Amino acid sequence: MMASDRVVGVVIRGKPRAYPLKILNWHEVVDDLVADNPFAVTYCPLTASAIVYERKVGNKPVTLGVSGKLYQSNLLFYDKATESLWSQIKGEAIAGPLSGQRLEALPSVVTTWETWRAAHPDTLVLDVATGYARNYAIDPYQGYESSDQIMFPVTPLDSRLPAKERVLGLIINGMAEAFPFSRLAKAKTPANVDLGGQQVTLIFDEPTQTAGALAAGKHIAAYTGYWFAWAALYPQTAVWNDSPALSGSVQSGIYGFSGVISVFGEDRRGALGECIWIYDAANRNEIAAGSCFDQKPGEFRVPLRPGRYVVRGPGGNQAIEVGAHQWARVDSILKMAFGPP
Repeated sequence: MMASDRVVGVVIRGKPRAYPLKILNWHEVVDDLVADNPFAVTYCPLTASAIVYERKVGNKPVTLGVSGKLYQSNLLFYDKATESLWSQIKGEAIAGPLSGQRLEALPSVVTTWETWRAAHPDTLVLDVATGYARNYAIDPYQGYESSDQIMFPVTPLDSRLPAKERVLGLIINGMAEAFPFSRLAKAKTPANVDLGGQQVTLIFDEPTQTAGALAAGKHIAAYTGYWFAWAALYPQTAVWNDSPALSGSVQSGIYGFSGVISVFGEDRRGALGECIWIYDAANRNEIAAGSCFDQKPGEFRVPLRPGRYVVRGPGGNQAIEVGAHQWARVDSILKMAFGPP
């Protein structure tokens, strides 16, 4: 191990463990057991997301493996008992007999070997003697991190941040929020924020690019990885903004699709430019016009302050209320009976 090698660190029943990314790059899922506590360390190189899960469904241990399939460019693992497919980022079965079941994420951190070993000098570390013929000194994804390109497409591709901006992602009481590493580096941490009605403390170390969060003084499970994947799987996510104008606040607003749907074939036709209009609650004064994304006609995202609004679009007028720290979905669709182009 080199001091700069990155590892996934986790503490199970007081026992620290480290799992090098140079091994996870090749294998992606490690099933492990500490003091009769089954857990799995999962890593998706395409989304740079490392998440540790308790390997139990209904208090019954499961064994996880790599399916070779992707959803939103993210790893799908499977449980060997039912072969259901599980989203690595969401920890939820999305196909198979266990669809809708969720695994519990455990607190973990992605950091350098030097940092982890200094904090946990008695840690064990996964050895490269895995029994597989792999050269772990070679990174099979070399160049992918520094590239602006995404290997496989995602929908939606959220343009609020660069696709491969690293973020700390949190979900508390149903509220999702992303904390960009670049903004955490400029802020003073530890920093306290309110998310889902709960006080959360953010921790970030710029030299080692290590991020984490605490609630009630305890380390909590969080996502760290590329923005594009977090936003694709949690499109309602807010983005933490530490700019002077919005210091300590979180963006909110509306997003969705505006356009025409054919009743034959369900093809969607949107128009570039102004595709919706937002008025005040009395439907008298225009507040904003939503311009559709260039990447996909018909999709829009409009930042708004919390409050009540009327959305005008092809589907008619709709009253909508935007809550604090909330991105509300609004689809303004007109159905017409024409065939595909």
